[in-house]
Amino acid sequence: MTEVFDIKSSGWWSYQADASTVLQGTMLAQAPGGLGVRFAKGPRVKPKHDARYWAKVTAGFDFSDADRVPSARFNKVLWDGLMSGRPYPVRSASSPAAQSDEDSAP
Repeated sequence: MTEVFDIKSSGWWSYQADASTVLQGTMLAQAPGGLGVRFAKGPRVKPKHDARYWAKVTAGFDFSDADRVPSARFNKVLWDGLMSGRPYPVRSASSPAAQSDEDSAP
């Protein structure tokens, strides 16, 4: 990863994040003064589910830190919520990635 950073550069660069257009329908976009949020260009993405749905399917997850969320279960929740009934991909038991997964999907 360190190869992408030039530690000898002048430091004269800038970066500004663009929020996904899916957030335009949230309280973030409705905040007084807009909070300086710049949204990505392109069509406004519509959420597949409301906040109540995501709260229900992620109940019990600890989002206080990324490493506290069980990644395999979270990936399955995201797939189920976003892929409209398509079957979740399954790795064969002989694949190295399948053998190294520490947490399993439900």
